[in-house]
Amino acid sequence: MAMAGVRRNVPNAASSGLQAQAYSVLLDVVSDGTLKAGRALDVDLLADRTGLPSSIIDAALERLASHGFVERAAGQRYVVAACTRDEARRVLVRQGDIDAAAFEDPVVPLGNDRRVIGLAIVAQGREALSVGSLPRLAEADLAFHRMLADVAAGPDADRDDVEHWTRLRRVASEWWAHASATQAARAWEEHAAILEALSRGATGDGAQLVRRHVVSSIEAVSRFDAT
Repeated sequence: MAMAGVRRNVPNAASSGLQAQAYSVLLDVVSDGTLKAGRALDVDLLADRTGLPSSIIDAALERLASHGFVERAAGQRYVVAACTRDEARRVLVRQGDIDAAAFEDPVVPLGNDRRVIGLAIVAQGREALSVGSLPRLAEADLAFHRMLADVAAGPDADRDDVEHWTRLRRVASEWWAHASATQAARAWEEHAAILEALSRGATGDGAQLVRRHVVSSIEAVSRFDAT
């Protein structure tokens, strides 16, 4: 079974830390959109690719299953779990709250440098849309929302919540795969408008734009395959 993007170098560590390393590696693999929902995960192959014992891989997969990233299938195999509509809605609403905080009491002013970075992210997203690159679209999308989180509460804002940002990446990968052309183009128009409001310090307008963005993003979730 060929699994692009799975090969990773995991440093040697004490036994107590191996499962955490395996979890981190596999979480990355199953959430970046490379492996589609329903894709079987071969424990022995993953052990070979990561250099970790099969028992450690199995334990990490069990933990991923408890968090909804993978699930048991026939024959006790693990498969990549689908990103459900309910999960996507929850993640998008929470991200809207994080984004809106950038317009409440920004600790880090946007400034010209951040505005330039924001404009570059929007340009990257639009370029990715023009060539139909789903991985680049998801990456630019996450970069934009991380920037808003930084503005809201500094460089470490919500970055410690690995699970949220991982779920957001999974949702973003699904979102861009299912959004219509109109919805996709509108998303970057909304990103640009949010950035402009932040540049002007228009807190009220910005918060309203964020809420509209959440609503329009959730509309596209109805196109997801899984309920």
